[in-house]
Amino acid sequence: MFEQKVSPANKERSDAPEGGGGSFLNSRVMLQDCLFLTAVVLLSLILYIKDLGLYSDDWHFLGLLSNSSDQSLFGLIGSVFPDTRLRPIESLYVAGLYWLFGFQTFEYHIVNAVVFTFTIILFYLSLNELIRLRLFTVAIPLVYALLPNYSSNRFWFIAFVITLSIGLYFLSLYSDLRALRARHAHIWKWKLLGFFALLCSALGYEVALPLFLLNPVLVWWRAKQHPGSNKDLTRKIVLVSLASNALGVAVIVTYKILTARGAPDLFVHRMGIFGDYSSHLVKLAVGAIGINYGSYGIGLPIKIARVLRFYPNPKVLAVGVLLGFAVFGYLYRITNRLAKDLPGEASYFRLMAIGLIVFLSGYSIFLTNSQVGFSCTGVYNRSAIAAALGVAISFVGVIGWVSWVLPSPRARRSVFCLLVSLLCVGGYLLNNTIAGFWIAASRQQKEIIAAVRRQFPTLRPETTLFLDGVCPYTGPGIVFECYWDVSGMLKMYYDDPNLKGDIVKHNLRIEEQGLSTGIYNERRLYPYSDNLFVFHVGQNKVYQLSDADTARRYFQDVNPDYKRNCPEADEGYGAPIF
Repeated sequence: MFEQKVSPANKERSDAPEGGGGSFLNSRVMLQDCLFLTAVVLLSLILYIKDLGLYSDDWHFLGLLSNSSDQSLFGLIGSVFPDTRLRPIESLYVAGLYWLFGFQTFEYHIVNAVVFTFTIILFYLSLNELIRLRLFTVAIPLVYALLPNYSSNRFWFIAFVITLSIGLYFLSLYSDLRALRARHAHIWKWKLLGFFALLCSALGYEVALPLFLLNPVLVWWRAKQHPGSNKDLTRKIVLVSLASNALGVAVIVTYKILTARGAPDLFVHRMGIFGDYSSHLVKLAVGAIGINYGSYGIGLPIKIARVLRFYPNPKVLAVGVLLGFAVFGYLYRITNRLAKDLPGEASYFRLMAIGLIVFLSGYSIFLTNSQVGFSCTGVYNRSAIAAALGVAISFVGVIGWVSWVLPSPRARRSVFCLLVSLLCVGGYLLNNTIAGFWIAASRQQKEIIAAVRRQFPTLRPETTLFLDGVCPYTGPGIVFECYWDVSGMLKMYYDDPNLKGDIVKHNLRIEEQGLSTGIYNERRLYPYSDNLFVFHVGQNKVYQLSDADTARRYFQDVNPDYKRNCPEADEGYGAPIF
């Protein structure tokens, strides 16, 4: 389907792979490709990773972990498990990183970078098992690694488990494919590894769960390409893959349903559909296609032009140019090793079709629930990480088809490599520009925290502290947006699990019983008392709100519209930057 001959003088394939059958890259070439992909990933994040911090839910979980009475690993897991019981691997991941690194959040981001790098390598290894054309097995992971479609997974600690989930998905896929050509004694080792990776992936995050239903199809299709293999053994491997993946998905779905039913509110939010189902389907289709193939497809050149106009950064531009030349040179070197020409036109249509199938599978988990949002830059885009696999595949298919219409093989190769490198550079520029806003938000957090700690060397038990004079967002970067991050920050720094906090923003209401705020269709009420304070960060003043009249006077005199000239923004999106 995708195999391509190579020049005899530049042979890169092994003639005797383990188990026989097919043509595989030899270990030296695979190592070169993996090192190149690693270098690209590290180059893409080197300018921003050291300046990232904690955001939104991160503070909530750090507040729980720092105040756990049992600081052992199991004790820490228990402290966050009530909030993450639908995703127990998330409990282990979050608690494990805190157990290892404490408040050294830079290390959290380093771990995410390492996990993301291995995810890209496993993607490459899986493609090498499937399509056997080095140009595609390198180009597709390259494009995926630099897509901005799921940018928040690069910056947001609590979303790091989603990256881990995708990495485990590829480990499962690679294990299933690898079992096809393993020696008989090692087949079950690969199958057990794949099944274990499936369980861990889906218990970490659900977005990759539908992709596991595609794996048996991929294994079956790959088995057909092994004409010299033991047909009976291959048939058994395919059937075992089908049975094990179906069993794994059934176990995961059953666990999540039973766990959600133990908490009715959680069941509604995680597993249900709000409102009319047909409206939900329209929202899902329009949002998914509009962001991934509209804003970051047809509209990508416009986004890049706005970055260059409004957010130019000499360092980012310099590294982007270096990255572009490196990608072009490496891919062009690969094309020169082909015996004749790029693959035929039909291969690109197949890639586009496969990409669309993967894209739809990546969003299909949201056919069962309403927990999806669509944003180019905000935290809503974390859920696009699985669908972006299909986007990358289809983009390479489109680029290949555009290149194929050119008259000469040399022109086709040059244009293919050029367009892929430009796509990679565009993604790099967008990711680093978005990262700049998350960095700015972290810096503002540090200034706010320093001001709070100067004003309040200690806090009385049961204190509720509102922050005023602060914008919740800097672009998509979250400064402080609601009760869970302000409360978590206070619990963490003052070592008191009973402290509460929130931020003054546009949807605050002065009610007779107390102040109320809202986020994600949820409202919380803070009763008036001698322990309810507003700290205006800009004025460096503290106001006690003991009753409704005091609250009205404060907001009438100090902040009547609850905004402080903040840009229009909303949860899940932040403030628009493009």
